[in-house]
Amino acid sequence: MNKTELTKVAKKYHKSGLSCSEAMLRTFLPLLGEKDEYFRIATPFCAGIGRKRDLCGILTGGVMVIGFKYGRKEATDVCAKEKSSALAAEYYDWFQKNYKCTCKEILPDEFKGSTEKCTKILEASVEYLHNKLFM
Repeated sequence: MNKTELTKVAKKYHKSGLSCSEAMLRTFLPLLGEKDEYFRIATPFCAGIGRKRDLCGILTGGVMVIGFKYGRKEATDVCAKEKSSALAAEYYDWFQKNYKCTCKEILPDEFKGSTEKCTKILEASVEYLHNKLFM
């Protein structure tokens, strides 16, 4: 799936009612060869972790994508730990520079659900991760 198709899928999931974290993870699961149902692990990360408006679900969902792609499968796999940690730090820095990291910072008014701003950040983040992880 190319970058354009992937962003369309992410938007579709987001508009269907999935939270930012769920949409982010679910978009990438087929590319990762993982079961579609695994997106449920992202559910409690919605609206800034348990609706606390802390870390953005697009950020946390993206880190989960990195973990599925490069996370270790055995405790002794130090290389996988280092690679996934480095990629997560890079993604975090990119995200922070462009959008800030918390829902409170991104959407300072009372949170009433995902907005068009969230959708645009989701699209940009999907493109970023696609370029970093699959190109």
